[in-house]
Amino acid sequence: MASELLAQGAFAESVLSLPGDLPRQVIAEFTRGWNAQAFMLEREQKRMAAAPQVEAAHVDGLGAVTMQIPPDAFHFWGQKLGYACWKDRAFRREFRRDNPGVRVKSRSRNTCVRVDGFRG
Repeated sequence: MASELLAQGAFAESVLSLPGDLPRQVIAEFTRGWNAQAFMLEREQKRMAAAPQVEAAHVDGLGAVTMQIPPDAFHFWGQKLGYACWKDRAFRREFRRDNPGVRVKSRSRNTCVRVDGFRG
C-alpha cells in the first residue's frame, strides 16, 4: 500500500514537472480517457437494455440461461471484488436486478419421446 502511494506520488511529480502547459494537457487527457470509458460502458448498458431480450431454451430447468454479462462488466467486478463474486448467488441476483439489459428470457423446451416410433 505504501509503495503504491509512493509510486503515485512519483508519477504525479513527474507529470507536474513537465514544461509549460503540458501538465494540464496530460491531466485533461487522463480525465477524458477515464470519462470516455465510463461513458462508453454506460452507453453500452443503455443499448443492451433497449434491445430486445435474448431468448434461450432449456429442458426442465437444466442449463437455464439467466443473464448475458458483457466482458467489460465481468472483468470490472472480477478485478474489483475478485472473480469468485460471480459464483455468489446474491451478487448475481443484485447484478441482474441493477442491470436489466443483461437479463435473458429463458423458456422451457418441451421434450417429446415417442415410444411407438414414427407411426401416426
